[in-house]
Amino acid sequence: MKKKRAYLKITTTIVSLITILALFYLKIIFIKSTQGINYFPFYKSMTFIDYGETTIPGMLEFIAFFCILLTMIFLGIGRFKKADRQLYLFLGGFELAILVVLITNIITFAVVRRDINIYPGPTLILLLLNAILSIVYGLPEKVQPKDDTTYYVDADKIRPISDILKEKREAAGVTQQELSEKVQVSRNTVYRWESGESHPNMDYIVRVAQALHFPVSDFWREDDAGMNRDIAEVLKSRKLYKQAAYFLLSVILVIVLVFGVAYLGRNMEFASLDRINPFIPQRVGYVMVHDAGKQKAAVIDTDYGEGDIVTLNGSYDHKTEFVKVVHKGSYVKYEVRNVDRSDVPVGIRNNLYEVDRFGDPVEGLKKLKLSYSKRYV
Repeated sequence: MKKKRAYLKITTTIVSLITILALFYLKIIFIKSTQGINYFPFYKSMTFIDYGETTIPGMLEFIAFFCILLTMIFLGIGRFKKADRQLYLFLGGFELAILVVLITNIITFAVVRRDINIYPGPTLILLLLNAILSIVYGLPEKVQPKDDTTYYVDADKIRPISDILKEKREAAGVTQQELSEKVQVSRNTVYRWESGESHPNMDYIVRVAQALHFPVSDFWREDDAGMNRDIAEVLKSRKLYKQAAYFLLSVILVIVLVFGVAYLGRNMEFASLDRINPFIPQRVGYVMVHDAGKQKAAVIDTDYGEGDIVTLNGSYDHKTEFVKVVHKGSYVKYEVRNVDRSDVPVGIRNNLYEVDRFGDPVEGLKKLKLSYSKRYV
C-alpha cells in the first residue's frame, strides 16, 4: 500500500511539472469553425497564458493554476509526510473547482456559437488529470487503531545519560574528538555531557545515537520501538516550521529565477531566451535594410513605434528593401524578403524612416519609443 502511495505521489509530481509547461506552451482547446473564424477569447492558437492575458479573471485563473502546480511539485520533492495528504486534497479540489468554472464557460461559448466544434486541448486534459490524481492521493486511508500503550520506565532502572553516552561511545571505539566532529559540537561539549555537567537536547541525543549506531530508546530502556517512534514524531513536528520556511524560500527563488530569465531575454536581446519566454507574444513587423548579409536591424510592429532589435540572417543586396518579419522579441522565426513598399502600413513605414535617420538601429528605436512616450504623457 505504501509503495502504491509513493508511486501515485511521484506520478502526480511529474504530471504537475508537465502541466506547468503546458500552461505556457500548449493549447487549452481547439476550435473548428465552419466559417474559418477565430473567436475571442478562445483563439485556435491560444495557450493558457495567452488566454489569461485577455481578461483579469483569466489571468487570475492562470496564476491560481501556476501556484497550485508549483506547490504540488515542491510537496512531491520535499519531506512532508502525513500533513501533505490533506494539502493535496485541498489543492486538487481547488484546481477542480476552477476547472469546472472554465469548462462551464467553454460549454456556454459553444452553445452560443453554434457554427463551431470545440475539442479539449492538451492543457485542459492535463489540468483535469492532475486534479484527479491529487484528490486520489489526498484521500485518507483506512484508519488503523492506535496503540494506546503508555510507556513507563521504572525509576530504579533509569541510568544517567552521561553514563550511557560514555558506554556507547567506548563500545563503538570512537574518541570524544571523533564524536564531536560527527555531531558537530566541540570536544569540550562532549566531555561535559559524559561528566554530567550538562545534557544534550533531543536533537543532539538523536545525532549521537545515529553517529554511534544504536536506537535512541537505549538512553531510557533497551530496544523500545514505541519510544523510538514517539521521539521521531516529536522531532518531525519540531521541523515543520523549518520545512515551511524552506518551501516558501524555494517558491520565491523559482519566481525570481523565472522573471529574471524573462527580464534578461527581454532587455539584453538574447534571442534564445526570447524564443522560449512565454511572456513575449509572437508579432509580425517590418524592417528596412540597406546593407548586404547578416545584420542587426529594428523591426517595427505598430504605428506607435513598438518593436525590437533583431538579427537578420538573410543575404541582402546593397540596396534599400523592406522585409516582413515574424518574431518573438529578438528571436526571428521567419523572414520574407522584398516586400513591396506599398504593402507596408503607412504608419510603420514612417517609423522605419524615422529610425533610419539615426544610422544605428538600437539608438534609432530607442529615440522612436521615447518620442511616442512623450506624446502620450
